[in-house]
Amino acid sequence: MRTAFWILAGAFALAPVLLLVLTRAADLSKGLGLVLGAAVLVTLSVRAATMRVVLLEDRLIVRGVLQTRTIDRTAVLGVSRRRWLEWADAAGRHLTPLPVLWTFGPVPAVFQRHVDAAARAIEGWILRVE
Repeated sequence: MRTAFWILAGAFALAPVLLLVLTRAADLSKGLGLVLGAAVLVTLSVRAATMRVVLLEDRLIVRGVLQTRTIDRTAVLGVSRRRWLEWADAAGRHLTPLPVLWTFGPVPAVFQRHVDAAARAIEGWILRVE
């Protein structure tokens, strides 16, 4: 979240300068839309590049494109065939996407092996007995 904040803060700090350079007074709203759109694209690009699953001793952290979720180890039930994390709490059962493990279409075998090994590592972490 800190990274996204600083990227957006930088974009908003540069916005007035960019507006003066890129637009005329009549096109101000169009220029503002371009600057805000660029800030959103940069933020999503950084988040997408830093997606990950972190396995800690007592919890798991899933950093996705739009949110980061921390789940206690005792709540985790497993990883579905489609690479979603299944977990439960007092509110019921939940599914959290693991987009970092998703593949679409044909991918190189080495990449598929890496993704499969990462899914097995998560499953091993879930099954590990203290």
